[in-house]
Amino acid sequence: MKKFATATVAALSVAATLALSAAPAEAKFGRRGAFFGGLAAAVVGTAILAHSARSHAAPVYSDCWTEKRPRYNRWGDFRGYRYIRVCN
Repeated sequence: MKKFATATVAALSVAATLALSAAPAEAKFGRRGAFFGGLAAAVVGTAILAHSARSHAAPVYSDCWTEKRPRYNRWGDFRGYRYIRVCN
């Protein structure tokens, strides 16, 4: 429920900012302006969502920690790393 409330507040604040800062439409830059404006909005929106998704810390356990371990596909090719919780 807390994530939903945070996402709702973030969406409402972005919508309010856009509504209050709206300027008259101009075709000064043509299609390039629309493309780069949409690109900037996508970058800002992605940053907001990424921050809200990763802002919560994992619970702290007395004798547990996370380790970065390699990931492989079924043919043995390296595919990146993943974090695994390890406990004693």
